[in-house]
Amino acid sequence: MSFYEARRHHDRLFDEQAVTYGGRRPFSFPFCFLGAGAALTYLLLDPHSRALRWMAFLFVVGFQLWCVLFTRARNPAAAYGIGIISSWGCLWLAFLGLFNNCQTEFWRVKRDGKREIFPDRFGIRRVYWVLDLVCSVRGVGWNWEVDGIPPVPGPGGMTTGKSGVRRFGNRRELVRKALAGLLCGYLALDALACVMHSDEYFWTGDLNASLPEYVEGLIPQGLAKGYRLLLSLAGLYTALYTIFKLAPIVFVGLLGPGILGLKGEAVMNPLDMFGDASLILDHGLAGWWGGWWHQTFRASFKAPAKAMISGTRTSSRSITGRLMSAAVAFFLSGLIHAAGSHTQTGHTRPLAPFLFFNLQTLGIILQQVLIALCEYVGIASAPRWPRRLCNLTYTYLWFYITTPLLLNDLARGGVWLLEPVPISPLTALGFGPDDDWFRWRNLVTFKNPQWAG
Repeated sequence: MSFYEARRHHDRLFDEQAVTYGGRRPFSFPFCFLGAGAALTYLLLDPHSRALRWMAFLFVVGFQLWCVLFTRARNPAAAYGIGIISSWGCLWLAFLGLFNNCQTEFWRVKRDGKREIFPDRFGIRRVYWVLDLVCSVRGVGWNWEVDGIPPVPGPGGMTTGKSGVRRFGNRRELVRKALAGLLCGYLALDALACVMHSDEYFWTGDLNASLPEYVEGLIPQGLAKGYRLLLSLAGLYTALYTIFKLAPIVFVGLLGPGILGLKGEAVMNPLDMFGDASLILDHGLAGWWGGWWHQTFRASFKAPAKAMISGTRTSSRSITGRLMSAAVAFFLSGLIHAAGSHTQTGHTRPLAPFLFFNLQTLGIILQQVLIALCEYVGIASAPRWPRRLCNLTYTYLWFYITTPLLLNDLARGGVWLLEPVPISPLTALGFGPDDDWFRWRNLVTFKNPQWAG
């Protein structure tokens, strides 16, 4: 099966599952944004009772559950996003309105350093306050700012957080760094897409599929699994890295303080969403998930974990408390990605990504046990580089065992059939499945006749 045959196969599956047999409807604007509209309306109203907060939350959960079960999208990214955004949106609303009362407990810093609480009167200031709250997934400039955000730098300076996240005080320098990152990410995505679109694994999820001819002579079939898993992780990282670079470019470079006020300043838009890779070398699997990987969902994961720890009267700094926090975070992450798997086109298995994320808790526990044993026998006093090598090796081996649960499911669902860049320099030079350098042609011109009426 060729790349384009695979794409047509997924299109047929989409028509069968979403229309002919499934009775499902397209995920369309504005109807499918009713849940988001209801959540924003609820947050814009005057402070209300806990009962009303629960009513609003249950309505949004019910609607988003309906979207997950009965709406679909042909575009692979949009299809996956239906499940991811619907499930995470419910969790985010729970963070704002159930685990916290954002209208009475949250405040943001103003340019003069004073606090700005929920505005008393309905108007443009309240709308802007709520939109800023909803969009600030890391809480930069708010009293609930997540861990790892560095302190505010001086004019023209830069500060680095404990996880390696950088924060700039100069708009031009921030935008320059973000543009450089966007360009590198764009070119890397183009290269990865050309490689993936030539490998049958990335549209079937079959790790035993034959390697492309140009790779067979370089990589033995016995190493094919590791090669494909590393390439898949590189694809995930590069896609997220590139998307995250757009935020400072748009908010600081294009809109700026003239439109967004303080939120358009460089200090309110840290450059990095990923941490320093040295965290993996120093802390292994815990460093990967706790500091290096993006922390977009951290606030919404931390709130229910905090409530559980408080309910059991466990110290958050104890080993039990930390394990509970990790277990809750991975459980919720598993649910979110299982929902994304369910809304994909293709024969996906939502239980697989759910298991993958929950196994990460076990992996961290096992590594901590091994570290304790090493300390007991005195190996912990070894030089730094052997310890780093052991952490890296353990992380690789654990992912080698567990990541097929997630990555194979993504491939079966058609995620890698997505064209990540509109214009492909490498395809124009003759690489990739064909020589059409404009990769979004079908995306722009596509129309489904079954939904036309």
